[in-house]
Amino acid sequence: MNPHKFKLGLMLSLTISGFLVSAFAQTTPTVQVTVSPATASLRPSATKDFGALVKNSTNQNVTWWINDIAGGNATVGTINADGLYTAPASRGALASVTVAAKSVAAPTASGTAVVTLLNPYPTIEALTPSAVNVGSLPVTISGKGFIPTSKLLIDGAPANVTYVSPTEMRFTATYSTPVKLGLVIMNPDPGAAASYSKSLTIMPPVALSLSPDTTNVRLFATKKFTATVSNSLNKTVVWTVNGVPGGNAALGTIDATGLYTAPTALPNPNQVTIKAVAAASAAATDQSVATILNPIPVLEATLPGVLPIRDASTFVITGTGFVPTSTAKLNNVVIGATYLSPTQLRITGNVPATVANMALLTVSNPDPGKSTSKTLVASTAVENPRVTALAASRFLEQASWGPSPAAIARVQQLGFDGWLQEQKTITPSDYVVANMSQEVCDLQSQFFVNALKGQDQLRQRMAFALHQIWVVSALKLNHAYEYAPYLRVLNKHALGNYRALMYDMTLNPAMGNYLDMVDNEKADPAKKIAPNENYAREVLQLFTIGLVQLNPDGSPRRDALGQTIPTYTQEDIIQFTNAFTGWTYPVKPGKIAKAHNPEFFDGPMAAWQPLHDTTAKTLFNGRILPPGQTADRDLNDALDNIFDHPNVAPFVCLRLIQSLVTSNPSPSYVSRIVGTYNGRGGSAKGDLFAVVRAILLDPEARVGDSNVSIGALRPDDPTRGKLRSPVLYLTNLLRTLDATVVVDNPIESFASDMGQKPFYPASVFSYYSPFSRVPQSPLAGPEFQLLTPTTALTRVNMVYSLLVDGLENEVKYSKAPFLQVAKDPAALVELVNKVLFYGRMPAEMKTSIATAVAADEDDNCRVEIALYLAATSGLYQVQN
Repeated sequence: MNPHKFKLGLMLSLTISGFLVSAFAQTTPTVQVTVSPATASLRPSATKDFGALVKNSTNQNVTWWINDIAGGNATVGTINADGLYTAPASRGALASVTVAAKSVAAPTASGTAVVTLLNPYPTIEALTPSAVNVGSLPVTISGKGFIPTSKLLIDGAPANVTYVSPTEMRFTATYSTPVKLGLVIMNPDPGAAASYSKSLTIMPPVALSLSPDTTNVRLFATKKFTATVSNSLNKTVVWTVNGVPGGNAALGTIDATGLYTAPTALPNPNQVTIKAVAAASAAATDQSVATILNPIPVLEATLPGVLPIRDASTFVITGTGFVPTSTAKLNNVVIGATYLSPTQLRITGNVPATVANMALLTVSNPDPGKSTSKTLVASTAVENPRVTALAASRFLEQASWGPSPAAIARVQQLGFDGWLQEQKTITPSDYVVANMSQEVCDLQSQFFVNALKGQDQLRQRMAFALHQIWVVSALKLNHAYEYAPYLRVLNKHALGNYRALMYDMTLNPAMGNYLDMVDNEKADPAKKIAPNENYAREVLQLFTIGLVQLNPDGSPRRDALGQTIPTYTQEDIIQFTNAFTGWTYPVKPGKIAKAHNPEFFDGPMAAWQPLHDTTAKTLFNGRILPPGQTADRDLNDALDNIFDHPNVAPFVCLRLIQSLVTSNPSPSYVSRIVGTYNGRGGSAKGDLFAVVRAILLDPEARVGDSNVSIGALRPDDPTRGKLRSPVLYLTNLLRTLDATVVVDNPIESFASDMGQKPFYPASVFSYYSPFSRVPQSPLAGPEFQLLTPTTALTRVNMVYSLLVDGLENEVKYSKAPFLQVAKDPAALVELVNKVLFYGRMPAEMKTSIATAVAADEDDNCRVEIALYLAATSGLYQVQN
């Protein structure tokens, strides 16, 4: 390229460009900025969009200014790059601000708008409090939009108000009458505005009511008091007890909710004042009176868990609600109680044996607020028992009038032989005759009292067994003074010697009257007097040797032809009759003895020698009583002669075994007892204590004390045992239930209705024959002679009467042990099994009785049903 041509062209281009620029500058318009809207009115913090139009420039960018402050600030308001203006939170002294937009292209070019700043809209959000009581009380108005020049209108009327901040104003409400007011906050111009109305309630004076007005509170317990505060939004109260804020340990305490907790000991006096004061007004108060009562004791357990049966026992009851004045009862009998703590009492005293070994404990607290706990059932037991309860119970069925709880425990404590030895030393129960008009029915009542509660059980049982041998019936002697001496003779010799019994019974006036030995004179043909043979016959036939000769095992001896051999002849009766002549009634005090003394029954009959046959008499084994002997000498020699007869031992022993243990003793059992009677073992011949001891301790009596056989003897042998006679049925059931009976009781009538009227056997042959058989059976069953369809029904009726009305309300027994478990039929039946059957009730019987019990919902009836069905069962009516 030609450089000269290039330089010339460049210069030409530059010249033309400069000319064009100069020409353009002379024709371009001025940049102008317009802000819209040109004016605006805003309340604090409100926003407004402003727009800027830049004329005569392609560059539309602007910068925003508030009162010449780029972007503004908190005082004048702020504006962002997009033109969004935010008014200041408070206008302060500003009436308006200028919003300016400056062109970026031409910084000197700007447009403006004027914003008038208005007062805020006032808003009342809350009044604190929203309700006040009459009087003068400060109120805080909370909200927003408040300014120092804000005004308060109350129901449209101006009221004094104090500005605190944009969100708070305060005023004092002073009103004397309740009213509901409307509060409005008014802000002035610029932009004058009023808030919505807010209600303020002017209430009556603060009131407080306390409930309950009066109440009872037991020691350790709590009671809720309710304080109702009205005419106040503040429901808080201040509590005092007898003026002590919150109370104290001695008066009881109360918490902020009104829950009062009684003290642990009674204050003096035992009333406290519970007072509540409203926190909103000290003038608003109310009070209640609380009477502090002793607590209701609650029993939980005993320590130890099983109480030892003993006279001096100490144990602890645990529970709650015990006080220093608490008292205790054991089986409804007061027992010593020492306070240890609110949860423990130490008990000291007699822990007796009870039905089913259940001790029923209660604790009572005295006034104020006296109360008694529910019953605590505690178990009792003999310490280190020598025999089981079953063995002791069976033993007592045989040796006493029945196994009472106390007797069972005593046998367990002493063992069989220890109990027997103790029985031998106990003073006999007596029959008291208060006056000559008393009849034998009074003795019958005493008999049952003695049988149920007398301690000489073995003696009594033996005496009644001997009564059934040495029979004197009150059918002929119906006055108590006639009959009582006879009973005393039985008691005296029941554990003595049979020979002594023979002598005293022979000379007993009641026996002499009954069998005609009294005033029985020697033969006098001239006077047509022949001695009465009645006593001589019966003393041989029924009291000593019987009709036929016996082997030592009680079986009849037989001759070569297999026939039984008689024990005596008519001639023997005549000889003994002569030996027994010459006796009359004892001499009454203050009277002179004579041939025929008037009736008098205290003491042995008296001999009157002139009426005694003094001729020689030939007795058993050729024994000859020489002539000329006294009545007493002949009597003793004759009784010795009978006593030496080998039949006496098996005759007496068999009947005693049948009366006490079993109707069908084995020959070996009888033989062993006969050996004892005859002195084997070192006892004297005829020693009845040794005899009854041997009877009761024999293996044949003791088999059944457990489910273990003794040699060949099985506890389930169906031939063992005996039907309980009516008297024994009654006493056994009553003693088993630990019943009590009044002295003048009707029990004898129930026994009589069942076929055995005590002391009134139908004849000298007693109440029933020892040879009676069980119907349709080869087994002996003497008592079955009294069991008829009529008396069988009478037996069950007797049980019903006992259980329901206490045998015409003369006998009392406690259902309490049974009621403890009555709601559970199976448990109730098991308890009845333990009491009446000593745990031997068959499973089928349990199921049957439990089904019957469950059909009745009444606990009392359930107990009666269970006991009735058990006691009327054949299993119970047979002693085994």
